[in-house]
Amino acid sequence: MMGDDFYDTKQRFAMKLPKYVTEGDEGNEWIKKPFTFGFTLLTTILVIYFGFTRTENNLVNNVRIGLVIVAITFIFYALVHFRDGPFRLPHPALWRVIQAIALIYLFGLIFLLFLTVDEARHFLTFFDSSLGVALPERSYAENCELYTPNHPSGSYFYYLSSTVFDEFILAHLLGWFAKAFVFRDMSICILFSAIFEILEYSLEHQLPNFAECWWDHFILDILLCNTIGSYLGLVILRKIGIKEYDWFGLYSSPGRILVLEDWTRLAKILFFCLGVNALELHAFYLKFILWVPPPHYLNITRLLIWTGLAIPMTREYYQFVIDPNYQKFGPNVWISYLVVIFELMVCVKHGKGMFPEPMPNEVFWPWVIGIGLLLIFSVWNYGLRK
Repeated sequence: MMGDDFYDTKQRFAMKLPKYVTEGDEGNEWIKKPFTFGFTLLTTILVIYFGFTRTENNLVNNVRIGLVIVAITFIFYALVHFRDGPFRLPHPALWRVIQAIALIYLFGLIFLLFLTVDEARHFLTFFDSSLGVALPERSYAENCELYTPNHPSGSYFYYLSSTVFDEFILAHLLGWFAKAFVFRDMSICILFSAIFEILEYSLEHQLPNFAECWWDHFILDILLCNTIGSYLGLVILRKIGIKEYDWFGLYSSPGRILVLEDWTRLAKILFFCLGVNALELHAFYLKFILWVPPPHYLNITRLLIWTGLAIPMTREYYQFVIDPNYQKFGPNVWISYLVVIFELMVCVKHGKGMFPEPMPNEVFWPWVIGIGLLLIFSVWNYGLRK
């Protein structure tokens, strides 16, 4: 259950609420009424109506429509009966619906876990008959020459320009623009961006799609697309009156860096970083294992579900990080981490045998050294130094 202290601090960190929401307005009171009986009755009537009026003798279409109606019924139930989340705008019902859709996605992952990989791929053809075909994987590191004066095209920066005009450059920019609205902190955006690029480099031996040139990883992605996207997102964030978060405690206590004074705060941020980067990686592994092309609507649907869920989840988790009186996960955090876990389980089970290449030593040992240095720093900073 959400404590009152969760909402007491909401206006300091989240959106400033309009006067009619905090004080009430008779002209808008109808928006706040749950209409429990009316919604339940309407949903029941519609389900019964479609159940009796559909007479199509097609098993695939009937199952498809049946599953859609089941999902809609569950969403309607959540709309009326689920608890409110951390946000009131644009309306609490929106966040209940997003939570319900995320749960439906979680149920789908659990279902996929009980299929074989071939059955899982075949099941997805239920949504689109063009699926079920192995995908060609593209590498972005086939030629990493930065200056190409002798290229037949006449371009002095042929490989750089062809990468700049790739669709994924725009995806990076827009993606981090949106993430700025979720994380609301430039420092955390830069950290997560750098860690993901390092993870991509570390996993090139498994997925060719992760292979990029050094200037693509560290200049185009981290320094340009991700940083510019995050910065523009935060600029818009401030313009429309949404306050920023302070994950590391850099600004809330002048002259102090709170994350260096509390090891639990660092541990919570690292756990959050683990979850965020895991769900980012899962997007690549799921499409590779289950043969779903990048622009397919199933990938876009997953992205939209995660975007909607990430906003209240991050707000709840941020409260967990900064507030010593709120030391528990909110419902959106629980759902998010369950989805991350079952996405991972689907990848592990259905990807068995697809990635036989061991991690190269030039990748393995830097990770060992990096984790070791982090542990040594933590022991020194939070233990020995004090």
